[in-house]
Amino acid sequence: MMLLVELIPLPGIWNPIVDIGLTLIALVIVWYLARRYLDGKPFIVLIALLILSQSIASLFGFTIFASLLQLVSFSIVAAFAVIYSQELRRRLVSKRSKGGYFGVIDIADKDIFFKEINEAVLTLSATKTGALITFEKKDSLEHYIQAGEPVDAPLSSELLRTIFYPGTPLHDGAVIIRGMTIIAASVYYSPTLKALRGKFGARHRAALGISEITDAITVVVSEETGRISIAKNGEIIVINRDNFAEVLAENLSQG
Repeated sequence: MMLLVELIPLPGIWNPIVDIGLTLIALVIVWYLARRYLDGKPFIVLIALLILSQSIASLFGFTIFASLLQLVSFSIVAAFAVIYSQELRRRLVSKRSKGGYFGVIDIADKDIFFKEINEAVLTLSATKTGALITFEKKDSLEHYIQAGEPVDAPLSSELLRTIFYPGTPLHDGAVIIRGMTIIAASVYYSPTLKALRGKFGARHRAALGISEITDAITVVVSEETGRISIAKNGEIIVINRDNFAEVLAENLSQG
């Protein structure tokens, strides 16, 4: 390091001035980039550039500049970890659970799961009882759960039918199911803003809204027709009663 500095000598008075000047320029650049880009790739590129710049600054003996770059690098890494903690968690869960929704359910419980869901949805459909049932997959729905009414009860057809029975306090909203547990009820989603073909009500628009921003699967039962639909990835699919369980299983099993 000292050899390199000796090869490219600077007058004694200019070294600290250049050091301070570079530090001020770096502060301006980092401030600009931090405001301009708030995405994972720019963050990674910025960190790489900062580390490279720090190494070069150290080689040339610009200690203040190098120390600043090191501090900024650590700060950006910390900010990245906080801002993208949810995304990092989702990706880790994604690697652990390749079986989709059923990665968090014991094989022995799958039959019980489909028996309870199928019985509840078909009964709600037959009685034309409106319902909105969301299955949380890899993307966390904790924000919506906190805004709803806590249930935290084992999944059962009877409880689902009771929740959506007209006139009950929790019927006018969605239920969120995680694994084999009904986590919350009376949950509300922002409806989709896109134009829809066909006759779709507020529940369908809410189901589409949550499917546009998460990987959750939502089952909708129309209170006007009893029609069963599934919303996923910003699309809504109308399902025949006879193969509801089969279609639901297929969608939930996808990673």
